Amino acid sequence: MIDKLQGLKKNTEAIFSGRYNRFIIGFVLTLLALWFLFNPLNFLINPLLSFFELILFPTVLSAILYYIFDPLIDWLEVHKVSRTVSISLLFTVLSLLFVLIGFLIVPTISDQVTTFIRHLPKELKELNKQLQDWLKEPFLRPFRDEINAQFDQANVYISKYGAQISSKTFHGIGSFVGYTFKILAELIIVPFMLFFLLKDKKRILPAVTNLLPVKFRSATEKVSKEIHDKFSIYFRAQLIMGTAVTALLMVSLKIAGLKYGLTLAIITGILNFLIPSFGAGIGAIPAIIVAFLMDSPWRVLAVFIIYYVIQHTESHLVAPLLLGTKLSVHPLTILILLIWAWENYKFAGVVVIIPLYMIIKVIITFAFEWYKEVSDHY
Repeated sequence: MIDKLQGLKKNTEAIFSGRYNRFIIGFVLTLLALWFLFNPLNFLINPLLSFFELILFPTVLSAILYYIFDPLIDWLEVHKVSRTVSISLLFTVLSLLFVLIGFLIVPTISDQVTTFIRHLPKELKELNKQLQDWLKEPFLRPFRDEINAQFDQANVYISKYGAQISSKTFHGIGSFVGYTFKILAELIIVPFMLFFLLKDKKRILPAVTNLLPVKFRSATEKVSKEIHDKFSIYFRAQLIMGTAVTALLMVSLKIAGLKYGLTLAIITGILNFLIPSFGAGIGAIPAIIVAFLMDSPWRVLAVFIIYYVIQHTESHLVAPLLLGTKLSVHPLTILILLIWAWENYKFAGVVVIIPLYMIIKVIITFAFEWYKEVSDHY
């Protein structure tokens, strides 16, 4: 038996010893890899892609909610409330909140959006009439043709887009219903994922690190804990600021008398949660457009002042107070990252770039600190 194994070893070494033989074997393996890469293995790939697509959204949403509510569950656990009871109380409160939103806010938003779409053509006609009156002013006469051309082009685009929506409404009902059921199915998964993330928090990281070599486990735990702490601070701060911005805008726009103020306030709050530092400023764009289309120029000025004050207060007072120095991300860095993400990946890139930047920064910082410890240059 030993002689056979030794003979097999010699034959194997003989096969791989020659340069020509190694080239042939490498070439064959490359062809096999390319065949597996480009050959349509739909029966294997499609189910995996479908499964990944199904769990991606609920996994991300569950992770965000976990980072938001985990400190609360930890605090209750320190005060002698079990994690299971704490999570059950949290789910009860969230369920009541969603029911309240569904009954009080969603119908109002639906009415406001429907009313806006129905009145938009009429408002555009009135805006065109007002624009023509403005263009009679002497200082605007040189720009009259260009402004009229741009306005006519915008009207054509809006009419064409509206006609496409109307013509596809009936045909798109099936797709819309299917997409709605898909979203609902994904949302049903979220509570289960969130429950086990909160309940089995202390088991998840050890289960992952135990798969790694022993020498990497300590470093992985340190990096993971640092990322966890930063994410928890970031998402909680964004939730607080988004909620505060929404509440302030609901009151301010109501006082200013702007139509559709509730819908605009909620849109701005969501943008403020998703896009740090500049979400409220971006949310001002649709509010100013609505004020320009459907109200007086003084209303436009009032809306601009409201959004400017809220954006300035959040960026210079509230954000530093909530985030402190623990994240240490300069506003200029955020601006550069957001511009780069928008240019390359549009809205999805803008949403994920800051959390991704924090992960990369933690890893690079840890690697640099390790290098300083083992290097003679520091």
